[in-house]
Amino acid sequence: MSHARTIGLVAAVALVVGLLLSAADAGSEDDRVTQLERRVTELEKELTELRAQLEPVLEKAKLEKARDTWRAKARQRMQLDSEKHDAQTLQKVEKLYQSANKNLRGDDTRQILNKLIEQYPDCNRTGCAVLYLAQMSTGKEQEALLKRAVKDYGDCFYGDGVQVGPYATYYLAWYYHKNKQPEQASRMAEIIRTQYPTAITHKGEWLVDYLPQ
Repeated sequence: MSHARTIGLVAAVALVVGLLLSAADAGSEDDRVTQLERRVTELEKELTELRAQLEPVLEKAKLEKARDTWRAKARQRMQLDSEKHDAQTLQKVEKLYQSANKNLRGDDTRQILNKLIEQYPDCNRTGCAVLYLAQMSTGKEQEALLKRAVKDYGDCFYGDGVQVGPYATYYLAWYYHKNKQPEQASRMAEIIRTQYPTAITHKGEWLVDYLPQ
């Protein structure tokens, strides 16, 4: 075999070996990419599952924090009454309020609530009384009382942290919804979503979750 031919053959073999090695490297790289993509998919799935497990826990913690915040605000509002009224007056207010609260469907409940509102118009419990009276009423009377609760007693609180303002607004949303007034209902709902997004119900749940759809 001539020297030139030998050199040519060696060159050809080297070329083939080089191509084979390149193919092997490419194949290894593809395998690595495939493995990485598979692992990424697995991690994304694990992250999704972890999120699903954590969300209820985080939501519960968020709701509990909101309850504590609103209850603290309720205590602050009640403290204002202590600064404005003597203990005897507050005892009378509480006695009237509790006598109505223990049986909201009683024959004399409306009379008791009206007495509380008339005699002690600037007390925290009076805001709750106005809202109770609104819940017991119907039609235009109910609408007027709900609006009064929002306007005059919006900063009042029940002991469990429910604020009169957003709660009365919630009832107004349902009032308009039931009376086929969608624009007003939507406006009331939007007030709660934007101004009171963390407001709670008497059951300690998010008020926004119970708005009319």
